[in-house]
Amino acid sequence: MKVTSFNVVLDDLLNGLNDRFNQETLKLILTVTNILKLEPSQEDLLYLNNVFGIDSEQIQVEIMLLKNIPNIPSGTSSKTLHQWIDFLNSNNRTYIFLHFYKVIVLFATIPVTPCSCERAFSKLTIVKTKLRSTMTQERLDALMFLFIEQQMTTNINYDEVIEEFKVMIPTKRRLEL
Repeated sequence: MKVTSFNVVLDDLLNGLNDRFNQETLKLILTVTNILKLEPSQEDLLYLNNVFGIDSEQIQVEIMLLKNIPNIPSGTSSKTLHQWIDFLNSNNRTYIFLHFYKVIVLFATIPVTPCSCERAFSKLTIVKTKLRSTMTQERLDALMFLFIEQQMTTNINYDEVIEEFKVMIPTKRRLEL
């Protein structure tokens, strides 16, 4: 009994790992690693063109420019990925290095596990009920964000939100209490 159930569980785990880390996923990880090192090969640039639709010549020019900038982030960890995003967001560098930024952001938004996606779909049935079936996509996105990111919403200072709302809405349109 133990051997047969153990082998089945072990087989499922191995199949899950093989599915998650297939050859295409590993190729993408290695390509983005080379991009973060600012040393992409021609094959890496062509692969990014196929996967993300990035112009390989443009990103090559951007990488040459980035090599000449002092104090750029170095390394290949996920922390470095976020440092690059912060670095490019400062002083509106995202417009200068648009293709490089697009690669990093698209890679950062790929979910590591399908759990977050499944959790979002399960929350969707709670947020969008039969009674709330006619809401716009913008409202649904906002409600889903609030529902999924409950940790962030618990830290909101309501007095600051009320003050910001007062500034945004003209005094003529406010209701008197």
